[in-house]
Amino acid sequence: MKYRISDRASYLLSQQERGRAVFGVFPALYPKEILWAMGIVPAEIWDPPLELQKVNTHLQPYICSVVRSTMELVAQGKCDFLDGFLFPHTCDSIQNMASLINDYMGPEKPCYFFYHPKAPYTPASRRYYLNKLEELINSLEIQVGSFEQGRLEESIHLSNRVLSLIKRLYTERAEGRLAGSSKSFYELVRMGEFLMPEDFIPLLEQYLEQNTLHEPKRSLGVILSGILPNPLELLDIIEQSGIRVVHDDLLNCSRRLLGPFIKTSPEPL
Repeated sequence: MKYRISDRASYLLSQQERGRAVFGVFPALYPKEILWAMGIVPAEIWDPPLELQKVNTHLQPYICSVVRSTMELVAQGKCDFLDGFLFPHTCDSIQNMASLINDYMGPEKPCYFFYHPKAPYTPASRRYYLNKLEELINSLEIQVGSFEQGRLEESIHLSNRVLSLIKRLYTERAEGRLAGSSKSFYELVRMGEFLMPEDFIPLLEQYLEQNTLHEPKRSLGVILSGILPNPLELLDIIEQSGIRVVHDDLLNCSRRLLGPFIKTSPEPL
């Protein structure tokens, strides 16, 4: 592969050298296509491999590991190179973390907040969601420049291409037609957390080309359920036991990636 998970920091710095803004984005649901269209590289922050040293002074001991590790990343100054933060209102803990980082931890970076509807399938929710998207765009324009509908359409087309390849990956795996290991599968999918679509799409295409089998594998299958596919070493143990991961509902993988394709007409937003 051209890129690997370990290339994350160098990749993001290279994007800044190209004139793009890099934002740290916290879990889990946010309008990625809008950021792409505005020249922003979203770098999702889920589980940085850090020893917790400073965050315990800010959080109660029962707060989840995702929030604790992401706050530790900020507290240790490892987000200083970022151009801003985006906080979706995914849960109360992330919302409270947004307030702590913005008001008390002093990263001196623009902090943006995105409140998405929790029941998005009603007319009122649709109006609310559209209003919040427009608010986010208006606030981002102050920092990164004007928003263009045409660029959003391009971003949506790229997003749909990513979605179709990810769906094919999951389908081939479920049917036993994927030769790669579970570890390599999740390492690939998770690169979508920071790669721009023009860099992510070739990796997905290459992986499918090199790992699709003509004859399906036959073995006992399990489904992973939860937030993250961690620890990755556990996946090796599962496979060494003759068990195959056939699907998942992981929040940072398929749960938000396998939704319907986004339409660009009559109006992309």
